Amino acid sequence: MAADCAMRLQKALNQCNELITTEQQYCRLSPPHQVELEAIQYRQTQIYHKFYLPDGTQETIEVESWTRAKDFSKKIAARLGLLNSLQGFGLFIKLGEKVVCMPDKEYFFDFINQIQDWARKNSRREQVINGGRRVVNSQINFNYQVHFMRKLWLDVEPGKDLRQDIIFNYPQELPKYLRGYHKIDKNEAIHFAALILRAQTRDDKQPPIQHLQHILHELIPIDLLKSHNPNEWKKLISAELQKEGMPKTSTEAKLCFLQRIAKEPTFGSAFFEVKQSADPTLCSKLLIAINQYFHLTLDNGNRLLFETILGHKLDDLLTSYIQTLISKQEKENGKQKISPLSKIAVLLHQYKPNVNGSTSPILTNGN
Repeated sequence: MAADCAMRLQKALNQCNELITTEQQYCRLSPPHQVELEAIQYRQTQIYHKFYLPDGTQETIEVESWTRAKDFSKKIAARLGLLNSLQGFGLFIKLGEKVVCMPDKEYFFDFINQIQDWARKNSRREQVINGGRRVVNSQINFNYQVHFMRKLWLDVEPGKDLRQDIIFNYPQELPKYLRGYHKIDKNEAIHFAALILRAQTRDDKQPPIQHLQHILHELIPIDLLKSHNPNEWKKLISAELQKEGMPKTSTEAKLCFLQRIAKEPTFGSAFFEVKQSADPTLCSKLLIAINQYFHLTLDNGNRLLFETILGHKLDDLLTSYIQTLISKQEKENGKQKISPLSKIAVLLHQYKPNVNGSTSPILTNGN
């Protein structure tokens, strides 16, 4: 035990020295998290934390009191063999229905404390009416999950890194496709459905054609489901599966799906449902897609005012894209002058979306 304590103390001293040499002026800001306290109570010298991946798998990794988000991500990347291509990935904390991306420089347990404190304060404000009396809703679950996912879709080429395609790209893109976020016609939907069905099926099994009508919602975008009745979909998809050139394995099917969907301009986008009342020619409810191009063109390029309760997520995503692109440009061109992207970043912060849902303009055409 003494040797373990000495080792941890030395690590802590090394961490302090690193903060000094890198001119970082702050250490932990929150008291120890419950996980840390339990480790002390049970005399555990190591803390292992579970994290989830988009493909549904989960693993555990060692964390320490001074572990930052970027350190956690690097450990996961080393475990998965992603160290040479870590750019674009991030840690996400899921608490109830809320999902928040953890900034790279934040201490892991500090951020968890902040999120849980926020949830507790929020739950005290939420009240339900019960028989004319106001009762505080205390049935709140403050348990959280740590997810490691792709956040930025920059230079993503399906087939370039099969491991990334299977673990991240396919499971993250499939739900967007099924929600109808991509502009797909009925014939393309049939081909995609055959690929998805093959991807869901073990390599040593045949696709379950006989049960197809019961899983159509897992194969067809929601906006196209009613284009055919279940029996027609079954016949069309079954015929598509018999065509020459269809993938024979789950991995091949996932890769084919990605290679085809990557041709869509909305590939790799994050989608936000917003409301607008500024332009009477548009619907009141809109779907905003944000990707590496991070701008929306409307007619002559005017700005559009919209309302959203997801302003913090939208702002975080835009800022992350811009910072990454600026960093990439500076590496290529040096820091001789302010790039156009830097100017856009300044403008973006002038029109920072409001977390509380007030109207916020979208920058279009870099104006």
